[in-house]
Amino acid sequence: MMGLSAFSEEVMSTQEIAASKEKFKKLSRNFTKIKLKQQEKKIVKEINGLRLELIQLMEQGDQVVKSPWASWHLELTICIMIGKVHIKEEEI
Repeated sequence: MMGLSAFSEEVMSTQEIAASKEKFKKLSRNFTKIKLKQQEKKIVKEINGLRLELIQLMEQGDQVVKSPWASWHLELTICIMIGKVHIKEEEI
């Protein structure tokens, strides 16, 4: 009989099983919420870094795009000025 009474002490009742299931569900939800918040923080940090990189690339792109136009405009201006100098020299 000793073996039977020892076994009955170790067995959980249905109420204890239900309570442990609820505890497990709550722990699982809390763990999931914590993990989601950690992931959200990580993603926000990455997004901010990518925004900064995008802004830097856009600024570099503006310089690259504007540079050929500016140099072409400068060359045209120089050619016009040289042409005017040649015309004035011929008039003299």
